[in-house]
Amino acid sequence: MVSAFMAEIPLTGCQNITLDADNGKVILSTVSHTEHPMLIVVLADSDALIGHLLYSVKNTAKTLANL
Repeated sequence: MVSAFMAEIPLTGCQNITLDADNGKVILSTVSHTEHPMLIVVLADSDALIGHLLYSVKNTAKTLANL
């Protein structure tokens, strides 16, 4: 999904997309694994803090990329 979105806009190097709505939040993040590229999708309640979510997703993506 991130790749499809990025094909439509002229940005390079995008690692995540964040959606913040009245009823919740969504983060889509790439995992740059050399053999098995992945996508992490996080769904959260509206009271979740974006900074905490992004920090956790970034650390998880880094861990998965190094497996």
